[in-house]
Amino acid sequence: MRNTKETVLTDNSNFTLKESKRLNFIAGVILLILAALVLYHIITDYHFDQVVIYKKLLLLSLLPAIFFLLRGFKNTVLLTINKTGIYRCGDLLTTWDNFISAHITQDQITGSIKDNFVLYIDFYIDEQAGYFRRKIKLPNTSDKSEEEILEAIRYFCKFSKSYSDQTSSKDTTAEQNIVM
Repeated sequence: MRNTKETVLTDNSNFTLKESKRLNFIAGVILLILAALVLYHIITDYHFDQVVIYKKLLLLSLLPAIFFLLRGFKNTVLLTINKTGIYRCGDLLTTWDNFISAHITQDQITGSIKDNFVLYIDFYIDEQAGYFRRKIKLPNTSDKSEEEILEAIRYFCKFSKSYSDQTSSKDTTAEQNIVM
């Protein structure tokens, strides 16, 4: 359930990736309804041999319901991309001058039934040898798609000095380093 509104990027805008409030609230409410039904059966059931099962069902539905509702209310910004660089949870990860590449791939986790998309960002840190790679797990309940994230990175990477040097010489390898 992705946000269908097209994000318009401008030079002074911020591209933000958040948890989807709507999806978290829907999951939380469904689980709360399930917990209420189980609680009703606990109160009205005169067969005490099954009460233990109902109590376990109550915990298995109430705890995730609280978790999803808290995530919906919290709605933290997971990733911000703007003209100064890439931020993760409000902390600067890299500026565009130190940015090397970004790509999204799916981790292969045995037995997993969900998508396990991750964003890899390669970047330099000033006065340190080599480059660094940051792995950012992308939640399944995010409000933006993987393609929108890469498009924002492509759009804002033009603010790096190396990108402007490369585009003046008609070489676009910086933009080609952003792949799905």
